[in-house]
Amino acid sequence: TIVVMSAIAGVLTLATLPCWVQFFRVRRPGVNTNKVCGCVLCLGALGPVLLFALDAALPSPVGLTVWAVVLQATWNCMTFWRCVAFGWLVDEDCRAVPTRRREAVFSGACLLVGGYGRALATGG
Repeated sequence: TIVVMSAIAGVLTLATLPCWVQFFRVRRPGVNTNKVCGCVLCLGALGPVLLFALDAALPSPVGLTVWAVVLQATWNCMTFWRCVAFGWLVDEDCRAVPTRRREAVFSGACLLVGGYGRALATGG
């Protein structure tokens, strides 16, 4: 079951990659990308309801598999948004002063904050 879930996550991420790349690549006036991603993520809140309903109605691994597909499909936008937002941040900093190149500083700062957050969350 774990191998199937991993395969589903990989295939679904690769399948939705062109859609999210196109969405974030083109600037759309009047469209707030944060709201779009938020609405897609809110669909993931239906995952537990869907899991209970399908688990009772379908054979054992099918309900869990459909649940994994729905959750992965709704979480994908956040992964791509995080990468795009990081790129925007670096671009804005580099364009502010043409001779300044601090991509490594931003990457290090993000890793530092993420590491501290993980350490605090796990108590280590």
